[in-house]
Amino acid sequence: MLLFTQSRGADAFGGLRPGHLGGWTIDETGEPVSLRASKGGQTLALIAGRQIVTEEGLEVLAYGTAGPFPDGEPIERAIERVLDAGGAPALPWGFGKWSGARGRVIQRIANDHARFPFLFFGDNAGRPALWSRPRLFGEVEQLRRVILPGTDPLPFRGELHKVGRLAFVANDELSLTHPFQSFRTWLETCTATPQIQGEYESLSRFLHRQVAMQFRKRLGAA
Repeated sequence: MLLFTQSRGADAFGGLRPGHLGGWTIDETGEPVSLRASKGGQTLALIAGRQIVTEEGLEVLAYGTAGPFPDGEPIERAIERVLDAGGAPALPWGFGKWSGARGRVIQRIANDHARFPFLFFGDNAGRPALWSRPRLFGEVEQLRRVILPGTDPLPFRGELHKVGRLAFVANDELSLTHPFQSFRTWLETCTATPQIQGEYESLSRFLHRQVAMQFRKRLGAA
C-alpha cells in the first residue's frame, strides 16, 4: 500500500487513470480514494492523501481523501476538516517543528482524546539514523497514540526513488476492492505503534537536504 500525501498544487494521484503505466496495470477499486496497481503478480494499493500546512507552521497529513484543503488554518481546524472528509489525520515529525511552542501544541493535541480520538502521529525516513528517538514520540505513545512512519521525499532530483524506504507493517489483510476502508478499520483498532521496516537517513545526507530546503525556501520567497 502506498499512501500519497501531496502538498498544495500537486495532484499526481488525480492524474492516474485506469490503464497501463510504466509496466504497471492501473485499475479502479470500489472507492474513489484508491486505485490498484499490478505488475508481475504483485499488487499495490494506491491511496489518495494530502499534506496541509497549518497556521502554526506544523503539518497535518490527510490519508484517504483528495481534499482539497486550505493551508494556513489553526491545526485543530485542519484536523477537523480531514475527519469531516472521512480521512485519517496524522501529525508528522519535522526537524525543529516538535520543540518549543510548537512542541507544546503537539502535546496539547495528543492529550485531547475527547476531541480527537481518531488521530495519529508520524515519523519519516529523513530523520538521521544516529539521532535518538524524539522524546515526544514516547510521550504520545504513553497516551495510546500510534506513530506511523513513512518516507516523506523532498522535491529534489533522486528523492522519488526513496519512496517506500521506510514503512510500517499492518498485521491484517487489507481488501483490494476497498483498500482505504479496510486500512481505516485497521487503524481504528490499532493501539500501539506497528512494526517498522526500512532505514533512516545518514547524518551527512540529512544536513545536505536541510541546507537545500532552506535554499529552496529563500529562492521561493525572493
